[in-house]
Amino acid sequence: MIRASVSFMFLVLLFLAAPARADEEPSSDDAAEPVEPALTVGLITGDRVNVRVGPRIDNREVTHLAEGAVVLVLEEKGDWLAVRIPSGFAVAVSTDYTEEVGPDALRVKTSRLNLRVHPPQAGLPAPGIFQDHPARGTLLPLLEMVDPEETPEGSTVRSSGWAWVLAPEGIRAFVHGRYVKKLGPASEHTALVDAARARRKDAVKRLADARLEAAARASGLRLMEVLGAVQQDLYRLRQAGGTDKAPIVALANRLDVALSAEASAAESVLRLARALREDLEREIQLRVARHQAAVAKTRGLDSPAVEPLEPVVEAAEQVGEIRYEPTPGWREDGVYFLWIGGRPRFTLRLTTGGPLPHPEFSKHANAGARKVVGRQPGDRLFGLPVFAVRSIERVETEAETE
Repeated sequence: MIRASVSFMFLVLLFLAAPARADEEPSSDDAAEPVEPALTVGLITGDRVNVRVGPRIDNREVTHLAEGAVVLVLEEKGDWLAVRIPSGFAVAVSTDYTEEVGPDALRVKTSRLNLRVHPPQAGLPAPGIFQDHPARGTLLPLLEMVDPEETPEGSTVRSSGWAWVLAPEGIRAFVHGRYVKKLGPASEHTALVDAARARRKDAVKRLADARLEAAARASGLRLMEVLGAVQQDLYRLRQAGGTDKAPIVALANRLDVALSAEASAAESVLRLARALREDLEREIQLRVARHQAAVAKTRGLDSPAVEPLEPVVEAAEQVGEIRYEPTPGWREDGVYFLWIGGRPRFTLRLTTGGPLPHPEFSKHANAGARKVVGRQPGDRLFGLPVFAVRSIERVETEAETE
């Protein structure tokens, strides 16, 4: 990610061209940006054509463009063309002069934020700076926060943090003219430019979606870890028996806190958490009923009925999809569930009954409809009735039988 440093002479030229240091708060009377010249649409004619921060072969590479990429030509500088790239490219910025706007963007909070070719590196010259600067208030799509270990203390450019962002379209870069075919005025090639801008928008959306998906996975894993620990304690308390509801209430409170904190988890995990929460409530009611039965017995009264957790079914079969959820904190570190009708209905467990060897759940997980045969022993795990499995059979779909 960190590229090689620029030459000392180029750094001198850059600092002469830049009236304000990249990472110092500039004065408020910066000159307005010059009026934009007429734009010409160009197509890249080579593969992996270098885009540079300046119009020289020893200027730092910014990115590479594939053949057919669209650029907007601003001006010619000898053999080089100053271009804008509608599809976008990555640049590095100091987070000292930006502010986060949600998880997907940074807002510029200075009037002259410098964009750099890459974050600084200790012991090397300062990285190249682009000629153009985004205006105060510009939103920069966030690509990635830079690991602090990649910019250790002693860097030539002081900053508390760095980020990779997508450069605004208005930021110019340089391409050698031999690799650009000029097509004509932008007004005559709007479809090409719009398509390039659409690719930029699609890339930003895919990045945001991937970030949300990753956050949901992380949130779901944290929630499953709490589910595993709560179920472990509930299992132990049920084995011990008793009528004290206080420890069950404590587990319910712990799960409520986790549900509130991890509301962004995937719906499949939230369903399991809510099922376990209902199971905890059921256990509280069961312990209250047991307590009332014990009190009635000591007074010589008829004891109220205490229903079991689940009815015992000695021979049972169900058809659904087997799914696995990693569950840190649970003793097996994961649980297999049987989903029926779009929701989890049973927690699967192996049984030693029957002549067949134990089926391997992993071979059947997320592989379509399966018929599971076994028994329901009457207990619950993760808020769902337990199904003790003796055998698993593949269920053929209508399309497979035609």
